[in-house]
Amino acid sequence: MIKIGITGGIGSGKSTVAKLLNVLNYPVYSSDSRARVLLKENKQIHEAIREAFGDCVFDVSGNPSRALLADLVFNDENLLNKLNTIIHPAVRNDFNEWIKTQNSTLVFKEAAIIFEHGLEKELDAVWVVDAPVQLRVDRVIKRSGLTAQQVHERMNNQLDAELLRQKANLIINNDDEHALIPQVINAVNSIL
Repeated sequence: MIKIGITGGIGSGKSTVAKLLNVLNYPVYSSDSRARVLLKENKQIHEAIREAFGDCVFDVSGNPSRALLADLVFNDENLLNKLNTIIHPAVRNDFNEWIKTQNSTLVFKEAAIIFEHGLEKELDAVWVVDAPVQLRVDRVIKRSGLTAQQVHERMNNQLDAELLRQKANLIINNDDEHALIPQVINAVNSIL
């Protein structure tokens, strides 16, 4: 089984590429979606978060609140690292369990922070989805309602796009100038 990572900065189009791969009948593990599920359902994560951050980050239903956690860790690298040491191992284990249920020669893992946590070592290749900064900002504003300043703040907390391109095994240009579908099909065919 060949494991390919899909990454890129906020607004680059990772999810769009993942959806195209799904349409092509390739299994795609969405790290963000699964992290949300695990945050809500995994009692071990609840205990670790309660121990690390206290009851103040739990909502009225007894679940960790993503919004409260985000507010708490957004501008504090130490707290963000603390949260990541709770969430990322659980997502890694979940991905490894997910792989066991797949019956495909090619599987994909969509994750925003592959290189930041050394996940590329567990994958056979990493594709970076890239787009110009202003297009990325516009996409995020349109889908989330964030301000341009808030989007830039999030971008500043991610790896630089140039560094991502340097680390990539393959770059997919999602810039509204290059057709996306042929790029994805050619990328898959180059592996198979």
